[in-house]
Amino acid sequence: MNDTGIRLGKDQFNRFFPFFILLDQNLIISEVGKSILKLNPNLVGKPFEQAFKVKRPSIDLINFQALKENVNQLLVLEIHDIVNPITFRGQIEWIEEENQLIYLGSPWVNSIDQLNQNNLTIRDFSFHDPLIDLLHVLRIQEINSEELRELLHKVNNQKNELKAASLAIHDMSLFSMQSPDPLIRLDEEGNILLLNPAAMEIKTVGYQGIEITQAQFWKQIGPQIDKQSDRWHVEATSGNQNYLFICKFLPETGYFNVYGRNITTEKEGQEGIRRLSLVASSNDNGVFFTDIDGKINWANKGFCTLSGYELNEVLGKTPIELLRGPMTQSTELKKLVTAFESGQNFLVDLMYYRKDGSMFWGRSKAQAVYNEAGQLIQYFALIEDITTERENQDALIKSEARWQFALEGAGDGVWEYNFQTKEVFYSHQYKKMLGFSDDEFPNLYESSTSRVHPEDQQILKETDRDYKSGFVNSHQREFRMKTASGQYIWILDR
Repeated sequence: MNDTGIRLGKDQFNRFFPFFILLDQNLIISEVGKSILKLNPNLVGKPFEQAFKVKRPSIDLINFQALKENVNQLLVLEIHDIVNPITFRGQIEWIEEENQLIYLGSPWVNSIDQLNQNNLTIRDFSFHDPLIDLLHVLRIQEINSEELRELLHKVNNQKNELKAASLAIHDMSLFSMQSPDPLIRLDEEGNILLLNPAAMEIKTVGYQGIEITQAQFWKQIGPQIDKQSDRWHVEATSGNQNYLFICKFLPETGYFNVYGRNITTEKEGQEGIRRLSLVASSNDNGVFFTDIDGKINWANKGFCTLSGYELNEVLGKTPIELLRGPMTQSTELKKLVTAFESGQNFLVDLMYYRKDGSMFWGRSKAQAVYNEAGQLIQYFALIEDITTERENQDALIKSEARWQFALEGAGDGVWEYNFQTKEVFYSHQYKKMLGFSDDEFPNLYESSTSRVHPEDQQILKETDRDYKSGFVNSHQREFRMKTASGQYIWILDR
């Protein structure tokens, strides 16, 4: 199949990657995505380090080569040249033809409010950006959690009120005409004896798919009420409102007192939780919620698959109880626990253990959920299996180590020079090749160049010039160098 390449226009590229950053060889920002300009419209032409800070991985000296060496891995940046610093999560790639670097990523935010603080909206993200779904999930969860808390408080209060009413049910004064909730009195056949004003507002009732008058409804329900039950109940609708009716039979008088309550808001909250559960359940990563003590109260199928536990084995346990093992890093685990106990968000890579004892690398991202009063109410967390990513990183490190060992074993000397910092490194074999010990041959540029034969100095100058100009990224040259004994030997340098 022929390689025809992919060509995108500027507008198309902006739609796919609205937060991209293009850097030239001097790490000057030459172009950025349309959305990142909303954070700082003056980015183009600025040095990279004036506008951004590399938070991950740790890079001692930021330069073109250092960033180039971090392609094909996660790169976390922070744009700090704005009022509200914001973090970006993405990766950097080298454009070989132009000798440029391009960063492709997007903001990593904790809430819609953080977007608003930075003059961003959901429309500033590409449609494929997974952060949009996460923000929707967090927002829905936050709203539903607060509503459910208020509903629970209301339900508990109303339960207490009903309990108090049942203790004095014989007193007619308890049938309050001022109650905002519907109160109804029925005889044993379901005929209405008394309605308070709130109950009078209910003209028709929807029950089992049929719309009938309230009188017809109670006439149908009356014979079904269990007289032995203190809390027999039935749900019905009136218009777009949902009602719960609790029926209490009074054998001394031979009638029922019915206490109604509008549960529309509660029903809507339950539907919101159902939708949220469907979104989280379809995620392949491990998604779960914990209470403020860290105990799991909901987990999706992805978490059970990843951990090897059944749902009933997970609920009520902490993730650490389930996934910690002998190789789990204590330092990173301590960071996670500290962040959790202080109510902070965290992102940690840990070695986890499944139920069967097998290990996997997991990237844990957790979001603290607060209510409008600023109280921590729960945690939303996601664990991503990054075993393949870590194995690839380890393989790369081992490959580099084997390459170094092969060079040293073959008798070749290794040296490295940084054109920007002027830092230089000579391997032990390099120094030994010239007849020096490690202490006798310092890691200075002049240590090697001063020993090159005068007639061959021009070869070094030309090669250095080509590197600095970006014309080459590799070389092979031959020249003479003076050894510790004063003799010149021929060197093949590549």
